[in-house]
Amino acid sequence: MALTKIGTDGIKDDAVTTDKVANAINTSIAANTAKDLTALSASNLTSGTVPDARFPATLPAASAANLTAVPAANITGTLPAISAANLTNVPAANITGTLPAISGANLTNLPASGAATNLVINGAMNVAQRDTGSGFTGVDQQEYTIDRFITLHSYGTSTINVINSSQSPDGFSKSYKVDVTAADTSIGSGQFMFIRHKIEAQDLQQLAYGTSSAKSITLSFYVRSNVTGTYAICLQQKDNSSKQVNGTYTINSADTWERKTFTFAGDTSGVINNDTGHGLDILWTLVAGSNRTSGSARPTWTAHADADESYGHTANVLSSTSNDWHLTGVQLEVGDSASDFAHESYAETLRKCQRYYWKIALNTFRRVNGYKRADSNCYWELQCPVPMRTGPSPTILTSGTFTNFNSNFSTTQSGAHVNEWNQSTGWGLLYVSSNWSTTSASIPSWEGYSIEFSSEL
Repeated sequence: MALTKIGTDGIKDDAVTTDKVANAINTSIAANTAKDLTALSASNLTSGTVPDARFPATLPAASAANLTAVPAANITGTLPAISAANLTNVPAANITGTLPAISGANLTNLPASGAATNLVINGAMNVAQRDTGSGFTGVDQQEYTIDRFITLHSYGTSTINVINSSQSPDGFSKSYKVDVTAADTSIGSGQFMFIRHKIEAQDLQQLAYGTSSAKSITLSFYVRSNVTGTYAICLQQKDNSSKQVNGTYTINSADTWERKTFTFAGDTSGVINNDTGHGLDILWTLVAGSNRTSGSARPTWTAHADADESYGHTANVLSSTSNDWHLTGVQLEVGDSASDFAHESYAETLRKCQRYYWKIALNTFRRVNGYKRADSNCYWELQCPVPMRTGPSPTILTSGTFTNFNSNFSTTQSGAHVNEWNQSTGWGLLYVSSNWSTTSASIPSWEGYSIEFSSEL
């Protein structure tokens, strides 16, 4: 029989019943469960329970990185301590309660300039006006070398040279170097050697010594030596009570720069005069016999005694010609802690040093003209770079030539002197005592001479 094509619209809604569907189709529908479904959205699971077997054996790691607003009741165990050390940019609105009051009671060494005021001149050892380029050989007792620093000693058999050395710690370019040139392995009871720095009294008035407001001071410096061991440091007040304090430091490692600091309370009874005199000494001991070490430790200001100056010192820098000792970055400041070194320009340091020492060096191509008075002396106007501490004492260092345009000048002269000194302006007259053959008008000149002017403490 012929088949006729029937469209679905030709079948009535109730014409196909379950009985009309093949058994094989019914069986396939019954076996078609959700086990083969993939990428099923959780939103389509509206009822029922998913069997445990349907989950993988190992679940992915859970992270709380994106969890927010977790109720405290759901947090168990012990939480780590909460620290604000790493908290930054916390809004003010999130800070509650009362903050503690901020006090500056324990803040020290915070001058308006932002840097410490150093009472030591030339602590970086940059200025050495007396050095002609070869250092200082066979240094004598009480000899100034690098500006404002002096040797104080009773050597025995040893000798030293002092060098303005380029060996220095980071941030510095120069140091005070003691180089032993003749050794002394056996130090007698009366032997000693100090490096000494003197401070003018009127520059110490801020310390208020001799009053109930006397201030603490802190000394700091960098030191280096191949001789390790214990060294002494001493401060001496030179006015009125002549008191001192001392301490010791250790050079721990050979040929290594180390910074040392000392703090001493103010002296409430020892007045420092407000004048241009000698106010305070700083002494670094390099070697000392029993006459300087047999006393006592003096951590507070007490009456001066030689035996206390180097108490505790045991090192002997003079024991070998291979030994050396370096010092730089010396700072003395008001307060009970050490600040960073207060660097200044070379020009500023030089001007401070010239208050105590400067020199004129004239070669044969430079001549200074002056005038003659009826007293038969030769005079030249003298203008110091800065007002000196006192009227300076001139010393002729090298010979030269004194001349006179009228050829009536005698070569006889008895040294240089300063006359009519004006302390406030640093002006005076330099004159040389000479034997003139006539009192007639003339123009004396000098050339080739080196003359130094000193008003050291």
